[in-house]
Amino acid sequence: MSSAPPGTPAPLSRGVHLLWLVLLGVPCALAACAFPLLLMEATWPAWALGVPRPLWALAAAFVWSASASALLWALPQWGAPRPGVSLSVLTLVGMVVGLLPAVVVPGETPPGPSWPAGALLSTLVIAGCAAIALAASRVRRPWWVVAMVAVLFAANAGLVRTVDPRRGPAELNRIEADLLAYPHEVVVVGDADEWHPFAAEVYSGEFTVTYRGPSAVHVVVRSGPETGTLGGGPDPLRSPCNDIDSLCEESADGAYVLPLNGPSPYAHGGLPTDRIRTQVAPGLLVEVILDRESEIRPEPEELVEHVEALELRVAEPEDLSAIAWGVYEWNRPEPLFD
Repeated sequence: MSSAPPGTPAPLSRGVHLLWLVLLGVPCALAACAFPLLLMEATWPAWALGVPRPLWALAAAFVWSASASALLWALPQWGAPRPGVSLSVLTLVGMVVGLLPAVVVPGETPPGPSWPAGALLSTLVIAGCAAIALAASRVRRPWWVVAMVAVLFAANAGLVRTVDPRRGPAELNRIEADLLAYPHEVVVVGDADEWHPFAAEVYSGEFTVTYRGPSAVHVVVRSGPETGTLGGGPDPLRSPCNDIDSLCEESADGAYVLPLNGPSPYAHGGLPTDRIRTQVAPGLLVEVILDRESEIRPEPEELVEHVEALELRVAEPEDLSAIAWGVYEWNRPEPLFD
């Protein structure tokens, strides 16, 4: 005879218990993961599929509330033990994975747009393991389930910490290797707040980087040794002035040579460009191609001021890594989130 009091539902089988945890508990974990992900990372796009990100966060909160309420109602109806503990464990799974970017990713390398998919996949795996463990356990306080989840979290956090989100893709590594293989010094724009690299070309004696800046203005920085393609002759700095199409004008301080309206394959609009040549370091030539904002050509001294504002300097290895990242980001396919 059964010892259960009259009116008490029979103990739920482990299979049915697991089914309810998967159908209702795992969505709770996924929603609990999505909510902090959508709210905390400011570097991700503000819109997705035409819907602002805060509305997606509200949708995640609604999914969690509906799933949690259904789980707390269904498990007691079928005689499942510890409905509150099951909900707490699965919700904790999602919340902790959703907060991982703030814990394990360095602040100077914000998570990329692929991070949400990875976080939700991790939540799905860990929540699935937790659901199996909860359904298999009949003890009132399944501390071993919590311990198992903690071990899975530690393994997941360790994996995330060992993968730098800015160095993972093979294409990015290839671009960076090509840039680092350039055998000469490179000149870069020092004002990284205003100017962002998005294209680079490397030849045996010339390194070219294209930057986009305020008001959609572009700047191209070509640098190379004075014995390379940018120089030559007894006066490498003024070598293009020997070209009949590149009549030169020197600035007042004698530091820059300015070919007047010379042909430029680097123009990004219908307006002419201005070329300015100088030396950033001994034996290192640099030519800056500036987009104009109008048809009127600036005075030489004004062009010199524009170049000085760029804060040109000799690049460090981390500068080349930043250029590689900019080129990689510019050439990636358009993401789903706009």
